[in-house]
Amino acid sequence: MLLSPQDVFYFQTIAQTKSLRAAAELLHVTQPALSHSLRRLESSVETTLFERTAKGLKLTPSGLRLLEQSRPALQTWRELANPDNSKEANPSNLRFGMHPSVATYFGGGFMR
Repeated sequence: MLLSPQDVFYFQTIAQTKSLRAAAELLHVTQPALSHSLRRLESSVETTLFERTAKGLKLTPSGLRLLEQSRPALQTWRELANPDNSKEANPSNLRFGMHPSVATYFGGGFMR
């Protein structure tokens, strides 16, 4: 079973908000895209992760287990994807980008 970090992140957001609509707004994605991501994740883990209730979505026991186990895994995925954002990174380093012609004009004195 291969899980997508994005699907797991979306799942965690749905679990936090208990609503597809609210999670979609928070994530700036469409609700159908979020529903598709959830179906893909449920297919990968071969179980239902949420029950629909009158008050919104409620995690199933399997969903709760996945939520607990995915938190450290997603943090690891983030660290692997962005090694420059590690805790040991030097906060005095500032990185920004601009078109070379703009950099030549504005950054001559302080940029390489």
